[in-house]
Amino acid sequence: MARFSLESQAAARLHHSDIVPVYAVGHDHGVYYYIMQLIEQVPFRFPEEPNEVARIGECVARALHCAHPEGVIHRDIKPSNRILDRQRKVWVADFGLARLQREEHQTASGSIVGTMRYMSSEQACGSSRWVDHRADIYALGVSLYEMLTGRCPYDAFDRILFLAELERGEPIGLRQLNGTIPVDLETIVLKAMASHPDDRYLTAEALAEDLHRFVAGEVIQARRPSWQDRLAK
Repeated sequence: MARFSLESQAAARLHHSDIVPVYAVGHDHGVYYYIMQLIEQVPFRFPEEPNEVARIGECVARALHCAHPEGVIHRDIKPSNRILDRQRKVWVADFGLARLQREEHQTASGSIVGTMRYMSSEQACGSSRWVDHRADIYALGVSLYEMLTGRCPYDAFDRILFLAELERGEPIGLRQLNGTIPVDLETIVLKAMASHPDDRYLTAEALAEDLHRFVAGEVIQARRPSWQDRLAK
């Protein structure tokens, strides 16, 4: 009940054109509910065309940038939580695992919340105090990777095996799986899902802007790591 209450608070305080709105929250005879807009959903296609992936990613990133300054971290960004309606408008849904940064006590340290395949290493380790908005940026990067290649970079469902996969290093390059993916888009996705939070985009807005530059045919801000960077890593 406490987590449900937190979810409804998190969702209701967010007002953005790409976030499913919450109209009312309440309870009746011990049943807690909230009322949201009905979205007629169409399925995502995997793999998806690169420019469409970038457009969808930009919409999700801008929605997250609305949430993050409010202290709301989604913590479960994945394809099934990004709804595409019949007009191909993007909606971000399901703040059921969202965390208000001022309410961190709702999730005890060591507890794992989220979907393993889309978790950053800091989230998968269960140390909630290290998880901030950059975990959402990572999860969005993984989602874009899946949309472009048709597979997740890390497939283990067991926590220990998943962490072992993360420890082994960077995922297979997107262009190794699909050579039609543009280099700039691969660069953006890999930066978003960098293993160390400091190596990711600083904000979801910065990620959205780079995706917008890609679609517009402009020079992106992300840069591929040099061989010196790789050697140091």
